[in-house]
Amino acid sequence: MIFFFFLSLLIGCNDYTLEKNNVPGLVVYPDIVNFGHLLPGQESGIEAFVIINAGTDSLIITKPELTSNLKFSLDQNIEDEYTILEGETLEFHVYYNPITFEEEESTIVFSTNDVDKPSYELPVVGYGDAPIITVTPEI
Repeated sequence: MIFFFFLSLLIGCNDYTLEKNNVPGLVVYPDIVNFGHLLPGQESGIEAFVIINAGTDSLIITKPELTSNLKFSLDQNIEDEYTILEGETLEFHVYYNPITFEEEESTIVFSTNDVDKPSYELPVVGYGDAPIITVTPEI
């Protein structure tokens, strides 16, 4: 009896069909670009972020740009627009050069054709640490 019930479900449920919705799917990794602590004048940082198209259609993004803070910079020669195919990735680099003891923040922004995320903001943080100074008095 149970067998016929499941068989009727399998055979009788052909009123529905699955359709593939072609939509892009934006994923950004990591969700924050964090340079940690660097020594000003001695260290500079480079970090990467990756844009992933996890959707079923091409993802179009505009040129990533920093909103403020001249101590951060992006790759040179970034194009105005990119098309990322289904399952493909695109990597960008961010640079930080601390000048003094500081805590710096900025945001990378870009637009997409992903209806769920038409614009995206990626936080960027970095810290310039003061060098440790040892003083030995003369006697």
